[in-house]
Amino acid sequence: MTAQVEALNIVYTGKALDTHKMDILALAQSLKGLGEALYEANILLNGDEKFEVNVDADLIAGSFGFQLQVVQHLNNAKDVLKLFGLKASKIIVGESTVLEVLEKLDGRKIDIVETDRLSGKVKLLVDGEEIECSQDVEKIVNSPEIRKAVDSFIRQPLLKDGIEGFVVKSSKDSADIVLEVKKENADSFKSPRVLFETKEEDDQTETTVTFLSADIEKKTGWRVMLNKEPRTVRMEDEEFMLRLKSKDTPNIFGELYAVTIQKKIKNTGGDVTESLKIVKVGRLLGGKKS
Repeated sequence: MTAQVEALNIVYTGKALDTHKMDILALAQSLKGLGEALYEANILLNGDEKFEVNVDADLIAGSFGFQLQVVQHLNNAKDVLKLFGLKASKIIVGESTVLEVLEKLDGRKIDIVETDRLSGKVKLLVDGEEIECSQDVEKIVNSPEIRKAVDSFIRQPLLKDGIEGFVVKSSKDSADIVLEVKKENADSFKSPRVLFETKEEDDQTETTVTFLSADIEKKTGWRVMLNKEPRTVRMEDEEFMLRLKSKDTPNIFGELYAVTIQKKIKNTGGDVTESLKIVKVGRLLGGKKS
């Protein structure tokens, strides 16, 4: 398998670095945080341990900088550097990178995370503001380990006297800047103690159910057998409810129907609840138990 190798060029700027020297503890913290952020993101997205982040000993001239080599051994792997916003090539137009989302969050706890698995979009709601991103970016943003690691390699060095900026360059000698974070914006990358208040995930699937009980006058109070388990559901198919009010409608109980069902999982401070609603009732399949 051919390994994909990419270079990541990091520069810290400021008066404290005019002699091209950096406090060893600050450097160690930065390298550790950056490495952990990339390794953890790769495991989250690609489930692959064959991933390397190596330091090039040839330090970048100008303030204090270094080059990392990121080696990816998995074919068709998701591009961790691109998703973070640490490389010149951008993700899809209109999509936000991890660091762009973190800057918008500005160190705040997320009130609600809404995930629509059908569209692949995620909405982060914080203080009345709505931030949209991909599911991959949301996975990284809501990883406590990665948030702490980002804090370590961006925010913590910038808190030190004489260090004024964190810069990512396209190459060692290039003047092109991929990303720049200035000291006054460092707290945007602070890792909050609690990342989110409520996390909601929506997933819509085609399946089969057997109706156990129903209230044709209300959307609530419906029970079905789903995957050999009795479940309470909300009925959202108003056309189906109207059909049941007809005198010619046969008994639906004990019959197997094709349905479109939507599942919502809500996580509030570790308290997880799941709700189901039937969006559409399809054709009658027969009297088999589902």
